Amino acid sequence: AMAEQRKSLYERLVLKEKIAVLKRAKAMTVLEEELVRTQNLCRQLTEIADSGAVLPGLTTPLALRSANHYGMQVHEQLTTASNRTDFLEDELAERQRLLAEAMNRHRKISEKQAEQAKQQRQEKADKALEAIPAKRSV
Repeated sequence: AMAEQRKSLYERLVLKEKIAVLKRAKAMTVLEEELVRTQNLCRQLTEIADSGAVLPGLTTPLALRSANHYGMQVHEQLTTASNRTDFLEDELAERQRLLAEAMNRHRKISEKQAEQAKQQRQEKADKALEAIPAKRSV
């Protein structure tokens, strides 16, 4: 009975760690998608900033002022998106590390569970052998 309890405990632990691995993997997928979106936004904003550096034909003070204002807004958005990219890259690296740890724990517990099952089979086999009456040597 004690061996069965230990077995079910290991099974629950293996399942718990497997769920942890899946959750971490899913969280990473969400972060990776967010990172791609942010990187695309950075690229688009950079293109806008580059193309709108000086527009030909802008001569009136109002036109120049509004172009300057627009350029500053683009620059601010680009800075924000760039910071967000840095944050997401750091976050992804940390999540990658946590995922690796969870996978390691899952592997170790799975190995322990397999070891335990092997030991239990061996004990059963030994008991079965003991139950067989030994032949008497004449």
